[in-house]
Amino acid sequence: MEVGENVFESRASALEAEAKDAATVLARTRSGNPAVRAGSIEPSASGMENASKPGSRAGNLLDEAEGLSRWSKVLKWGGPIVAMGMGAFQISQGESPSRVGLEIAGGVVGGLAAGAAASALVAAGVIAAPAIVVAVGVALVGAAVAWGVGKAYESWVPQDVREKIDEGIKDTWHTVADPVGDAVSGAWHSVFG
Repeated sequence: MEVGENVFESRASALEAEAKDAATVLARTRSGNPAVRAGSIEPSASGMENASKPGSRAGNLLDEAEGLSRWSKVLKWGGPIVAMGMGAFQISQGESPSRVGLEIAGGVVGGLAAGAAASALVAAGVIAAPAIVVAVGVALVGAAVAWGVGKAYESWVPQDVREKIDEGIKDTWHTVADPVGDAVSGAWHSVFG
């Protein structure tokens, strides 16, 4: 299992395998070929397709797997995007950019580690909770790690050092963002007046 694979992908893969098994059993039962019924040869592709139609056990499992795969794609990018948006909001409200950046990094790393651990436990059959419950647990672990990183940063790094780091971040931002903003504004005005 890859580190980036999440709980939803793991469960979807398990459901797809279960669907294939269910379709194989049904296709063998329906087959007119004694060798297929006995399991000596595999059912035909059309037999498997018919056994996987919507409404059948295999079809229902495949529908559930497809839904989980969609959630997997949403959550893969949803967490980091929400974290970046919340971080931008926090900075706009006067929070320390260095602390916010460290909290985001800590939360993402904590979430990835918890996700990898949860995926391994789900795949091993140790965790049998619904995928959404496991995903919420992973998100809570990531949030707890982010909070802990922020508290550790404030406790271990002196205030004057944190202020100098924040000053450097703000100076870098203005050095990069101001020319880009000017170029975009100039282009806008040259096109739209």
